[in-house]
Amino acid sequence: MHDRNFGKLTGMRFVVICLLAAFCLLFVPASVHAEEIGELSGTWYINDETGYKIELHDDASLLEESELRALAENMKGLTKYGSVGFFTSDTEGFRTSGLAHSLYDEYLWKQSSGAESGTMFLIDMANRKIYIYSNGVIYKTITNAYANTITDNVYKHATRGDYYKCAREVFLSEQTLLEGRKIAQPMKYVSNLFLALALAILINYILVKLFSRAKSPSDREMLAAIAATQRMNHVDVQFDRETKTYSPQSSGGGGGSGGGGGGGGSSGGGGGHSF
Repeated sequence: MHDRNFGKLTGMRFVVICLLAAFCLLFVPASVHAEEIGELSGTWYINDETGYKIELHDDASLLEESELRALAENMKGLTKYGSVGFFTSDTEGFRTSGLAHSLYDEYLWKQSSGAESGTMFLIDMANRKIYIYSNGVIYKTITNAYANTITDNVYKHATRGDYYKCAREVFLSEQTLLEGRKIAQPMKYVSNLFLALALAILINYILVKLFSRAKSPSDREMLAAIAATQRMNHVDVQFDRETKTYSPQSSGGGGGSGGGGGGGGSSGGGGGHSF
């Protein structure tokens, strides 16, 4: 009888120990996937297949934590083509284009094992401007013109303070282009319309001038007409000689500014829009 009770107690202890062990395992943190680092400031994700990564640096604190995580998920598709970064800044004293270039060189340039390729989106609160900078393989698709087009399409979100939607639309537009599809370009169509109207007005002006221009008489014809008039007034007019006087023009000044300088770092480009 004693042995039977002892056996029951031993069995119950074993069951209790197993339950306690299972309960404790619930609080052991799961291992993080090798690709997803999960840092909300710095490197958030690395694509194991391409070696390209995602960088998040919300220094101006424009997005909530949940928005940053959702944005990073939207950025993952771009790591198939290159490294990608989201940056915000409220530091004064820098041009937006120069700041974007510097941030790219610091966090994305030559940071992967693949071919040099990357793009980044910057919200510059000090200058109230959004900017896209790209380099390498991605820059062949996300050109300066497309960077300007994309920021033209999304700057109103930044004006309204919806910085998450602004950034999300930027990266979705870039992925659309990199996948070989097209994006809306309303400003391009408006510019083409105004250019066509200006060209039509110019052509019309030239045609009017050509068909309405009267033939100018030569010097001899003018003198002959004067002589005929003077003969009518009994005045003798004789053509002696024709002289010409040279009056040199003063040299003008001015001239456009030159291009950018050299130096190390990436050699990409981009475009932006104020908000």
